[in-house]
Amino acid sequence: MINNKYALFENCIPVKGAKRSVIIDFQRKHIHFLPNAIIDVLEEYANKRLLDLFDDFKESKKTLKQYIT
Repeated sequence: MINNKYALFENCIPVKGAKRSVIIDFQRKHIHFLPNAIIDVLEEYANKRLLDLFDDFKESKKTLKQYIT
């Protein structure tokens, strides 16, 4: 899994707000609330390996794992 690239499904749209963000899953009709920092990471590391993401954010590895799963 760690060498895989991640990408959001086409039916999952990230929306960044003033204080927090959401990912809207139109297929399942669900909204996932996230901190704005997670959306920033998703945009910056789009189509990169998860290993690169974990290497750059070693101090918050546990938090990243929670959001990815």
